[in-house]
Amino acid sequence: AAEKAAQPEAKVTFESSPSKPKKESDPVDRGIKILAAGIGLLFLLIMIASTSNSGKYYLKPNNGSLEIWKGNFAPMGKSLLVSMPDVPAPKNLKQTYRKNEVFPMVFAFYIDRADKLLETDTYPDFEGIKDNVTKALDFSMTSEQRNQALVRLNNIDQMILIYKADVAASRETIESLEKAKDYLEEAGDIDGDQAVAKMILEKQAKIDETLSSLKGEVLVEKETQAAADQKTANPAPKVSETTKKAAQGSEKSVTKNKTSAESAHLKTKNEAAEKGH
Repeated sequence: AAEKAAQPEAKVTFESSPSKPKKESDPVDRGIKILAAGIGLLFLLIMIASTSNSGKYYLKPNNGSLEIWKGNFAPMGKSLLVSMPDVPAPKNLKQTYRKNEVFPMVFAFYIDRADKLLETDTYPDFEGIKDNVTKALDFSMTSEQRNQALVRLNNIDQMILIYKADVAASRETIESLEKAKDYLEEAGDIDGDQAVAKMILEKQAKIDETLSSLKGEVLVEKETQAAADQKTANPAPKVSETTKKAAQGSEKSVTKNKTSAESAHLKTKNEAAEKGH
């Protein structure tokens, strides 16, 4: 045991492998990376500038009209968005405007045009009215404006159907009155103004009354015609000439007998009168 303790301990050493020499960076690769980064940065700047420009609006008076121009989705440039005739420009024009500043102006412009088309003594241009209200809807910014436009569109649809119903009802036939009822039923299904809904109900009641009366008249005419047809189909039996002569002879005999009886009665009456004297 003492000998083992006296023996020296074996040491294990590891030799490190020789390090590889560092590869020098390629100047071309480095230039490509810098170029790609520059292009990416440039693209980002263009996108930022384009987004910023597309959010800009410009007001431009032009021969009594007010034009609204919108910035393009590009660093520079703009395009005409809408031209509003007879709309005065603001007193203090700004260099640029935002969407929430110009859209309410356009919305009001189209709603006003739709209202003016309703102010007529003749048949209104419903298609023109719908076109203007639809355009106004495209420029609505709030739920209130959107609801206002939708209610107007519904009212126009109801007015068109009511007009068609009035035209159909004016023909005063069962078929046309039934068609008028269909138009009014379709108009009643539209969510519109309460006053219009009340008017539709009144028109429906009036048409129902007229239709009921007309159907009654048609029924009477059919029954009368049926009776006439029945009479034509089953005529009274014809009387022969012999029967006619016999009847005439009988009538003459009755008349003669009646005359004789009256004469006898008159004679008896006269005799009685003479005896009384």
